[in-house]
Amino acid sequence: FQNPTGYSYSTQKKQALLDLAREHQFFIVEDDYLSELSFDHTSRQPLKAMDSKDQVMYIKSFSKILMPGLRLGLTIAPAPLNHGIGAAKQFSDISSSGLLQRTLDLYLREKTWHQHIQAMQKFYSARCQAALKALAEYLPQEVRFTAPGGGL
Repeated sequence: FQNPTGYSYSTQKKQALLDLAREHQFFIVEDDYLSELSFDHTSRQPLKAMDSKDQVMYIKSFSKILMPGLRLGLTIAPAPLNHGIGAAKQFSDISSSGLLQRTLDLYLREKTWHQHIQAMQKFYSARCQAALKALAEYLPQEVRFTAPGGGL
């Protein structure tokens, strides 16, 4: 869900973007930090899942969806970028806490992760519906807006 619009690319638009990247030989950075927060229960496949030519660098943060101070995430990068990304990470902070990494790993494997996501979906869906209701009620009819399918 793009911020601030809430827009999500269709599968066809994602494929067109991948085709452009292949044709013009560039990499795409996909920053996925809220894909789990779908209000409309539509399954949205990450661009990286469609990437058969290793052109997408996928970045997943757990800070916004789980705990802001956690500062853990993951990167799945195209092979030519791996060394540079690893060196940049080591240069910036040597490494993330091993204890925090292991704790997050165990948490993600438990059912509590799915329960947390369901609770977040319910909470933010209700907030979204309240905001949409207020927009419809208080904004002039000339103002157009689109209801997001998810996000914060």
